[in-house]
Amino acid sequence: MIATSAESSGIGNVLSADEEELSARFSDAMSPLKLQLRFVAGVIQRERLPAFERLLWRACRGNVFLRTSEIDDVLNDTVTGEPVNKCVFIIFFQGEQLKTKVKKICEG
Repeated sequence: MIATSAESSGIGNVLSADEEELSARFSDAMSPLKLQLRFVAGVIQRERLPAFERLLWRACRGNVFLRTSEIDDVLNDTVTGEPVNKCVFIIFFQGEQLKTKVKKICEG
Protein backbone atom coordinates (compact mmCIF):
# COMPACT_ATOMS: atom_id res chain seq x y z
CA MET A 1 0.00 0.00 0.00
CA ILE A 2 1.21 3.50 -0.79
CA ALA A 3 1.59 5.78 2.21
CA THR A 4 -0.09 9.14 1.71
CA SER A 5 -0.05 12.34 3.70
CA ALA A 6 -3.56 11.51 4.97
CA GLU A 7 -2.21 8.35 6.64
CA SER A 8 0.62 10.18 8.31
CA SER A 9 -1.77 12.79 9.70
CA GLY A 10 -4.04 10.10 11.19
CA ILE A 11 -7.08 10.80 8.96
CA GLY A 12 -7.15 7.20 7.64
CA ASN A 13 -6.88 5.38 4.34
CA VAL A 14 -8.44 7.40 1.57
CA LEU A 15 -7.67 6.22 -1.95
CA SER A 16 -9.26 7.44 -5.11
CA ALA A 17 -10.57 4.99 -7.72
CA ASP A 18 -7.49 5.60 -9.87
CA GLU A 19 -5.15 4.85 -6.99
CA GLU A 20 -7.06 1.66 -6.10
CA GLU A 21 -6.91 0.48 -9.71
CA LEU A 22 -3.20 1.26 -9.90
CA SER A 23 -2.44 -0.55 -6.66
CA ALA A 24 -4.49 -3.58 -7.82
CA ARG A 25 -2.62 -3.71 -11.12
CA PHE A 26 0.72 -3.35 -9.36
CA SER A 27 -0.02 -6.13 -6.87
CA ASP A 28 -1.20 -8.45 -9.67
CA ALA A 29 1.93 -7.76 -11.69
CA MET A 30 4.19 -8.47 -8.73
CA SER A 31 2.45 -11.64 -7.55
CA PRO A 32 4.15 -14.92 -8.53
CA LEU A 33 2.69 -16.94 -11.38
CA LYS A 34 0.39 -19.73 -10.29
CA LEU A 35 1.44 -22.90 -12.05
CA GLN A 36 -0.74 -25.93 -11.75
CA LEU A 37 1.66 -28.78 -12.27
CA ARG A 38 0.12 -32.21 -12.33
CA PHE A 39 1.85 -35.54 -12.14
CA VAL A 40 1.48 -39.22 -12.91
CA ALA A 41 3.58 -41.86 -11.19
CA GLY A 42 4.02 -45.54 -11.85
CA VAL A 43 6.28 -48.53 -12.29
CA ILE A 44 7.72 -49.86 -15.56
CA GLN A 45 10.07 -52.67 -16.55
CA ARG A 46 13.66 -51.53 -16.88
CA GLU A 47 13.93 -52.84 -20.44
CA ARG A 48 10.96 -50.75 -21.59
CA LEU A 49 12.16 -47.47 -20.03
CA PRO A 50 14.16 -46.03 -23.00
CA ALA A 51 11.26 -46.55 -25.41
CA PHE A 52 8.85 -45.08 -22.83
CA GLU A 53 11.02 -41.95 -22.45
CA ARG A 54 11.29 -41.51 -26.22
CA LEU A 55 7.56 -41.93 -26.73
CA LEU A 56 6.74 -39.39 -24.02
CA TRP A 57 9.23 -36.89 -25.42
CA ARG A 58 7.94 -37.17 -28.97
CA ALA A 59 4.22 -37.23 -28.15
CA CYS A 60 4.39 -34.31 -25.72
CA ARG A 61 7.00 -32.35 -27.70
CA GLY A 62 9.30 -32.04 -24.72
CA ASN A 63 6.70 -30.40 -22.48
CA VAL A 64 6.94 -33.00 -19.71
CA PHE A 65 9.47 -33.52 -16.96
CA LEU A 66 10.28 -37.18 -16.32
CA ARG A 67 12.22 -38.51 -13.34
CA THR A 68 13.04 -42.20 -12.89
CA SER A 69 14.71 -44.30 -10.25
CA GLU A 70 15.62 -47.97 -10.30
CA ILE A 71 14.04 -50.25 -7.71
CA ASP A 72 16.86 -52.14 -6.01
CA ASP A 73 14.74 -55.16 -5.05
CA VAL A 74 13.89 -57.73 -7.69
CA LEU A 75 10.11 -57.96 -7.99
CA ASN A 76 8.11 -60.98 -9.12
CA ASP A 77 5.85 -60.72 -12.15
CA THR A 78 2.23 -61.08 -11.06
CA VAL A 79 1.27 -63.24 -14.06
CA THR A 80 4.28 -65.52 -14.59
CA GLY A 81 5.95 -65.32 -11.17
CA GLU A 82 9.36 -64.70 -12.75
CA PRO A 83 11.73 -62.13 -11.22
CA VAL A 84 11.59 -58.74 -12.98
CA ASN A 85 13.70 -55.58 -12.63
CA LYS A 86 11.57 -52.44 -12.55
CA CYS A 87 11.88 -48.66 -12.32
CA VAL A 88 9.59 -46.15 -10.69
CA PHE A 89 8.77 -42.99 -12.64
CA ILE A 90 7.05 -39.68 -12.07
CA ILE A 91 5.97 -37.36 -14.89
CA PHE A 92 5.21 -33.68 -14.29
CA PHE A 93 3.12 -31.77 -16.82
CA GLN A 94 0.76 -28.83 -17.17
CA GLY A 95 -2.64 -28.74 -18.86
CA GLU A 96 -5.52 -31.00 -19.78
CA GLN A 97 -4.28 -32.01 -23.23
CA LEU A 98 -0.96 -33.22 -21.86
CA LYS A 99 -2.84 -35.01 -19.09
CA THR A 100 -4.78 -37.12 -21.59
CA LYS A 101 -1.68 -37.87 -23.68
CA VAL A 102 0.42 -38.85 -20.66
CA LYS A 103 -2.30 -41.07 -19.21
CA LYS A 104 -2.83 -42.87 -22.53
CA ILE A 105 0.90 -43.49 -22.90
CA CYS A 106 1.21 -44.76 -19.32
CA GLU A 107 -1.76 -47.07 -19.65
CA GLY A 108 -0.30 -48.55 -22.85
